[in-house]
Amino acid sequence: MDWKEKREQLQAEAQERKSMRKKQRIERFETMGPFNTLDDIPDIPIMENKDDYQKIVVKNLIRCGAIPIDQLEVGARYEGTCRNASEAVWNGKQFEYKRYKFGDWIDARINHFQEDDGNDLFVPLRKR
Repeated sequence: MDWKEKREQLQAEAQERKSMRKKQRIERFETMGPFNTLDDIPDIPIMENKDDYQKIVVKNLIRCGAIPIDQLEVGARYEGTCRNASEAVWNGKQFEYKRYKFGDWIDARINHFQEDDGNDLFVPLRKR
């Protein structure tokens, strides 16, 4: 096998692994059950296609108990999950929370999971 054939073989194998990971992410979201605790909420995967993100991730997070953006109340505190917080207040556009960073508490904002901006997202589970 020459180097061109080997490269094509490796590229095909990489594409197959990528397809398998996508299939596994989809299957995980489509088969997950209701969220009873914050630990039940899975990490939100990075999806290349925004339509796939809406159809698979958003749809199934809501199906399992995450609160959709149109049901949030301005000023209400929500229990949920993101990388740096388990509680946040909805301001009508984003969630606000306190974050400990480099020895200080700072004010931080984060988007709702339906408003993916490529950064961490908050998944609200219940109003506090």
